Amino acid sequence: MPTEYSAQAQPVADVNLSCSCGAVQGTLTVSRRASVPRYVCYCTDCQAFVRHLRANELVFDQASGSEVIHLEPAALKISKGLEHLRCLDLCGRGTLRWYTVCCSTPIGSTLSSGGFPFVSLLTSFCCESSEPTPFGEVRGRVGIRNATALLPGEKVKTVTAFRMLFGVAWIMVRARLFGRHKPFVFFPEGGSRPIASPGRLTKHQRATAYGLSGRCCNGT
Repeated sequence: MPTEYSAQAQPVADVNLSCSCGAVQGTLTVSRRASVPRYVCYCTDCQAFVRHLRANELVFDQASGSEVIHLEPAALKISKGLEHLRCLDLCGRGTLRWYTVCCSTPIGSTLSSGGFPFVSLLTSFCCESSEPTPFGEVRGRVGIRNATALLPGEKVKTVTAFRMLFGVAWIMVRARLFGRHKPFVFFPEGGSRPIASPGRLTKHQRATAYGLSGRCCNGT
């Protein structure tokens, strides 16, 4: 289960990244005083991705939520094991879900092309540390109608998918304006082709990952 990080923020901070077996390692560099956008998502696609990789205990909270942070591409660097990166396109909608083939550790997601400079990184891919991290408080929980258990607390702070996507759009604009759309580790030279060809689930894998509904977020 992902660690609840401190709300403290640093002007510059490096967070170590690693898959479960250590074959893939990297660094996340945050150079803004503002906290990194941080959410917990309960959508059926996020849940299916984690279930397919059998990484429930590593990623999920008690209600099958995945904690993510939203980043500009230049913030993320992979220093070891680039050849182990793979991706899935669960529903053919252009969202690529990245993971490591060495130990099936989920990493996060991007859009289908490097022309869209945005990364949604799972905090479970970040190494635990005694030092304060620059991740602020969770801004909200998305898709809670798909949560598999009651969420704790009388009032759960939620955010609509539209509001979160507005924040994604701003990150992409900011990345372009300040030259932080490159380097983009998942897309060489920031091009349209990802470093690994997107895989698709078989009918059986899809049924197992999505459970009884068998449906992506778009209903297909």
